[in-house]
Amino acid sequence: MNSKTSFYILCLLIYVISWLIFAKLTLNRFGVAPALIFTSVLITSPLTTTTLSWLGSVDSLTFALTMPFIFTHSKLLILILSILGPMNHIVFIIATGEILVLRLISRNKIVTDHLITAIAGYIVGFGLLKLFLASNQFHISESRLDYILNNIEFWIYMNTAPSHYTSFLSLFSIQWLVIIICMLMFYRIDRVYYSLLITLLILNMGITFFTADTTRVFSLLSWGVLVECMFYSYRLALTQEDKNFQKQYLVSLFIIGLISLLVPRYYSFLGSIYHPPYFQFAVDVANSRVSLTWIAAVFFIFSVGVLSLLKVKMKLVWFYSISYFLLTAGISLSLVFYSPSYFRSVAARLPSEVGRNNDGIKEAVEGERGFLSFGPYINLKSGDYVAVFTYKSQPSYETIIGWVDVTTDKGQDVIVKKEVYGTEDVLSRIEIPFSLQEDEKDVEVRFWYEGTGSVSLHMLEIRQQK
Repeated sequence: MNSKTSFYILCLLIYVISWLIFAKLTLNRFGVAPALIFTSVLITSPLTTTTLSWLGSVDSLTFALTMPFIFTHSKLLILILSILGPMNHIVFIIATGEILVLRLISRNKIVTDHLITAIAGYIVGFGLLKLFLASNQFHISESRLDYILNNIEFWIYMNTAPSHYTSFLSLFSIQWLVIIICMLMFYRIDRVYYSLLITLLILNMGITFFTADTTRVFSLLSWGVLVECMFYSYRLALTQEDKNFQKQYLVSLFIIGLISLLVPRYYSFLGSIYHPPYFQFAVDVANSRVSLTWIAAVFFIFSVGVLSLLKVKMKLVWFYSISYFLLTAGISLSLVFYSPSYFRSVAARLPSEVGRNNDGIKEAVEGERGFLSFGPYINLKSGDYVAVFTYKSQPSYETIIGWVDVTTDKGQDVIVKKEVYGTEDVLSRIEIPFSLQEDEKDVEVRFWYEGTGSVSLHMLEIRQQK
């Protein structure tokens, strides 16, 4: 890939093709109505919200490599994917391992040999990753465990923020109701399976306690658990003598799928709640405060109505399941090309002169003087804006550690400048309001660090004031 645009398109294609394969395999296994419902519930989950928000990251490929574990019982395919997965993202090991364990417990064409094959693949894949890092002289200065232990106060602070209840809801959004319904209807039939399922979800929440991108990591870890729960519950419903049992289950999921179309899209990052980029962009397109979910609902009703009139029953699953995703994906991709009124990026994605990247955070130690971040060189229309840096620094609240500014013309035209103070190691924000009298190209928001104490930069957000 020679450009950012082509790489974004590649990531989007990987995700779209993976979803099409998922929908087709689900259709082959369960038929039109269940496939329609299962695919819709998952495709409107936070997994899509976070993947499109982090478009250009490894998430699309992680989903593509994980998805076959839901369906396959081929040991060769499991081995190949288990080797490739750890080289892409470490959460792959946990996510696919949980899928295989649940399939083993539910007796879904998985035996102990499949688990052994996967473990062997994980070991080989992780070994190849370590070999690659060593051969290219990449040195990891701090292990994940050390990073967690050295920042334990920060993780406690982040997860006890006022928004932590909303953060919990963001993990599965309205799809939490799927877990509740399955527990109410089927727990008495298979207590072992559903007890294990809840245990795995608690484990995944424990892992995300120590991650900055809470909703994103939980979605990558747990979407397979959610799907396995829906699939196994449906198989149990088919075994019941009362046919209304099956109907009640599908109707319940169908209602959740409809409600999910109307639920606002948001995710938790560093203890704060954010709307995805495509959500704000859709608001600008509509030139009102109509949320993206309402727009998606209109498209959904229109497509179903047209297909019903044409009596195209077999294709309904494709239109219903993919319509919402294509709408949000198209808007998200458009954000790459057109002038946004909203920008958000973790600090590690921003260019800098000093500091090092650490789990999405850009860190600098005392004595490193220079721009901790600059860019992102975006085009903005005239109007009132605010740029927000999320950061923390060791010095006291009275100590000036640097300054931030908003510029155009590659830093030659300074619109506004503001001093930055220490935070005594407390995660804080600094807001920089600014106004543009006319449309501007290559707008830049810079963070200059004087080298006083240590500082860690977490996120930059630029949004238009309404």
